[in-house]
Amino acid sequence: MAELAAKLGRDPDPFRRRAENIRRACKESLWLADRGVMAEYVDTLGNRLVHPSPELATVYLSIGMGLTDPFESYQLLRFTETDIRNVRSMVRDGRLVWSSNWYPQNYSSCGLYPGENLHLARAYFRCGQAAAGYEILRAVTDAHFLGRSPGAVGHCMTEDGYAEGLGANPIISSLYLRVLVEGLFGVVANLLAGLIEISPQLPSDWEDAELATDALRIRCERRGSAETVSFHWTRP
Repeated sequence: MAELAAKLGRDPDPFRRRAENIRRACKESLWLADRGVMAEYVDTLGNRLVHPSPELATVYLSIGMGLTDPFESYQLLRFTETDIRNVRSMVRDGRLVWSSNWYPQNYSSCGLYPGENLHLARAYFRCGQAAAGYEILRAVTDAHFLGRSPGAVGHCMTEDGYAEGLGANPIISSLYLRVLVEGLFGVVANLLAGLIEISPQLPSDWEDAELATDALRIRCERRGSAETVSFHWTRP
């Protein structure tokens, strides 16, 4: 909002101050340095205890919104590997992570959801952990073939990677494409700032990869220790 205000000739300072207040409150009240996690919330009653076990949304949103530095981001991602239940998909042996470790289990608070896992994969890719991001992407790719609607992914998953629920969920489809573009191929367009960041996060055993849309084309080649990336953008 501050960036938009500046471009519109308005005063950006109120938005910047509010953003900084939010950032400071998160670091002072929610970041638990001894655990390396962003707490889920602080109780508003009683002893005002801190809930020390975040769900996936708290992990990937904290990273995506820039609330954590690189090492704190690594700690948050590590939490999903050690403190939340993980399972493997059937075909490509991908990794799926439950949305939280909160019990008793209740819909949306503790389950296996492609959307949550895709957000988590993007966080791994954006933090430079390509292998971990691709591991999750493989598991969601399995759901395209194991679901009741081949080629589509529902909004829920079973432990073996079977997709169920509403088929062809547009929320999942759009996020899947975003992870491919911004995560796997590492093309992030910040058009407000007039910048395009290119940081491919391809698997180490891929020698050639190419992605083409109406707006962009990127090709990556790897020959031994030499890597070549060519990029073309069709818009101003």
